[in-house]
Amino acid sequence: MFDARGGLLRRMRGLARLALLSSLLFAPCASPAFAEDYTPTPAESAAVDKLTGEYFKAQARRDYAASYAMLAPTMQASITPSEWTRAQEATESERGAVTRRERTRISWYLDPPDSVGPGVYAAVDFKASATRAPVISEYVIWFRPRGERRFSLLRHEAKLIGQTPAAPVEDDAGTSLEEAAPGDLPIGFATVAEARAALGARKGVARRPMSDGWLVLQDAKAVWSFAPSGHPAYPAVVRREAVKDPKGKPSVDMRVLCEAPKTACDRLVKEFKAMNEKLLQELRAGAASPAESEKPTKPAKPAKGKQR
Repeated sequence: MFDARGGLLRRMRGLARLALLSSLLFAPCASPAFAEDYTPTPAESAAVDKLTGEYFKAQARRDYAASYAMLAPTMQASITPSEWTRAQEATESERGAVTRRERTRISWYLDPPDSVGPGVYAAVDFKASATRAPVISEYVIWFRPRGERRFSLLRHEAKLIGQTPAAPVEDDAGTSLEEAAPGDLPIGFATVAEARAALGARKGVARRPMSDGWLVLQDAKAVWSFAPSGHPAYPAVVRREAVKDPKGKPSVDMRVLCEAPKTACDRLVKEFKAMNEKLLQELRAGAASPAESEKPTKPAKPAKGKQR
């Protein structure tokens, strides 16, 4: 993802050949048990209440250095202070100043599946209004790793209800890689949550949780990669299918549904496009045909190591 900081892209590079994309469809994988709800101590509840108040106060006075300091290390590794500031300024420009914020729910979890690591998680939901966005659905997620005392911010997401959707991203060939847009379902589902729930309940879908929090689901045709809660583009899902172009050459049909801010979604698309191109170059240089590896009579052997 961010080569200079050794982020997600290096972990993605384990997918060394496009043929492996097909082999994932046949790889057996076990589903982890879901975590139970967690009952916080009074001190934990007070800590999250205090941090949440301090975070929104810093945002309101545009002290983005202070709010950035509250981010979890995984978030700080994914976004620089200047990028964080620009993202907050863009959000305020789009929605205007917040005029009301009301907490509607707080949920506590211990060691949830597909998370960034073991520990205590607190998800705080809000209803809010702003000068240019009358209804906002908003939440923050706080995380305290096992063995540590302090909570840090793992995610802040605000969805502007009824706003005009962002324009679609286009790749170099003009193929539209749509974000969520009313009436247009680029991946067959309206939301990332709907895709994850539907695929998770479908028979024949293999589940492969990654150590870095990504969740990979594999159906009969495609590989679905779901971003973890700590990722800047969360919630997002990338669907990729090994296909052939009109000239019979190997290709990747990639479709993206991203509900995060447009900057983060654009970056996610760019990263996956770069990874796909690298795989195609290796395949065209002599790797086995993905069409051959997809044959049920001769499924490709699951690759060793972490793959996405």
